[in-house]
Amino acid sequence: KTDAREEEEEEEGKVEGEAGEDNDDTNNNDGETKKKKVTVRLGVKLAYELFPRSLLRRVKSHRSIEYDAAQAKHAANVRRRLTEWNTANPDPTKSTHDQIRIRTDLMALLDVLELKSTSDAADELYLSDPGPLYDCVVYYDGTDYRAVIDASETGDMTKAKPMTDFVKERQFATFGNVDMLNYAVNIYDEGKVLSIVCDAGAHGSHVAGIAAGHHPAVPPSNSDDADDDEDEQVLSRNVGFDCMSGVAPGANIISFKIGDTRLGSMETGAALTRAMIEAIRLKCDVINLSYGEGCAVANSGRFVELAEDLVYRHGVVFVSSAGNNGPALSTVGAPGGTSSALIGVAAYVSQDMMKAEYSMMTKSAADGSSVNEFGANEAVEGATNLAAAHADAEESSSSGEQPKDEAIGTTYTWSSVGPTVDGDNGVDINAPGGAITSVPNWTLQKNQLMNGTSMSSPHATGCVALLLSACKAEGIKATPARIKRALQNTAKEMDGLSVLQQGSGMVQVDKAWQYLLDHRDDHDEDIHFNISIDNRAGSPRGVYLRQADEVAVRH
Repeated sequence: KTDAREEEEEEEGKVEGEAGEDNDDTNNNDGETKKKKVTVRLGVKLAYELFPRSLLRRVKSHRSIEYDAAQAKHAANVRRRLTEWNTANPDPTKSTHDQIRIRTDLMALLDVLELKSTSDAADELYLSDPGPLYDCVVYYDGTDYRAVIDASETGDMTKAKPMTDFVKERQFATFGNVDMLNYAVNIYDEGKVLSIVCDAGAHGSHVAGIAAGHHPAVPPSNSDDADDDEDEQVLSRNVGFDCMSGVAPGANIISFKIGDTRLGSMETGAALTRAMIEAIRLKCDVINLSYGEGCAVANSGRFVELAEDLVYRHGVVFVSSAGNNGPALSTVGAPGGTSSALIGVAAYVSQDMMKAEYSMMTKSAADGSSVNEFGANEAVEGATNLAAAHADAEESSSSGEQPKDEAIGTTYTWSSVGPTVDGDNGVDINAPGGAITSVPNWTLQKNQLMNGTSMSSPHATGCVALLLSACKAEGIKATPARIKRALQNTAKEMDGLSVLQQGSGMVQVDKAWQYLLDHRDDHDEDIHFNISIDNRAGSPRGVYLRQADEVAVRH
């Protein structure tokens, strides 16, 4: 955020309107010209405080190359002048004091010019790159507060686009052609605070692309001159667009930035609280949270209280990643894997995903089954991860048995596993945990492969969005409890995975929708149960006997 100082400018006579017309309304009844005060707030913002870390490295490298090239030109000019001085003064001992001072100044200047911008000596001389500095102006146009940001650093504000809160006009701009970082603004406290909103990383755009990326189809040509080949190309392109679209391409995406760029995109409690308040204000239907970390006590804390209020009181479905700390037991992260109000999603990888995204399959056996480079089946029935698949295949080969032909998917080895420390299952469902989809322009690419429960969670969120949309169309009441129950009761149990790894199983949106149709008049579907054991410390949600002292005695 940029805090602005206030200045008042007095405008006399005519005030130019937005469309360029003159609004001559400043004369009083006596025909005298009166002055109109316009409040203008000024501020500055360092670009390097806004740029994501990976972008910061690229921009610094680019500016360093340009800076060093410019310095090299100046250094060449100084060396030329120094050569001319040496030519004009072959015997320095006969030179005057002023001539010696000129030579000394040139040599000192050359020492500075030949310093690389990234060197320690440059830092000591305060020659390191501070980055762009943007002038910011906020004013009130009679209807809305607007901000103008001089990203060109020219001081000419006429070339910058006035912008208001993003939700009002969906405006965004780009800082420059080098960084290619898009930004929007929000203005608070009657123009006293300007919030410049941009990415803290590529993660959020990727997650949004999975849940609701939209690539509209290109209509076929109706021209009589169009041939069949052109129509086939359009059809082929549209099929590709369908593949690039997210799970629910018709959903409206609302972005709540909870990651602080200054902290490497780590979330803060204040940001999480503000995000949930805004989700209620904007009447969101479903939230995806692809964030998480470990916690000391499951299902407790201020955030959990707010999330429960959001879900149970305001009826917002809350989906979150279960965590990437597996495969050990009790590695589910907070809040997705530890909070009862949220739907925790594990990450699944199918055989098709292995082939397409990771090139796991390299050749085929004579019987047509997929095998790895060692000649053994890449995954076998009953394996819970790829390492186990290799071990089982090698063991069967050494014993003379033929490897099993059936190849199955699995959760990623790092997908977190339940139960929670207080005995809850931890994982509710699983969904595909990898995708190739959209990333921001500043990454200099259109799409990217990422994997994690951060990817499985938006897959499930997109499915929830489809169900909610269908429920609205059919007039079916859709509470978070009803949606969660439909997902869990219709999920497909995946072979070779325990309930602690996959929860109820793979989400199946078509069967979940049929479940909602079949139970549309069953009010019991909306009941949420809070289960706890009151006679145990902390009132845990389940019985979890793990430690030696817990299993050594009869309970």
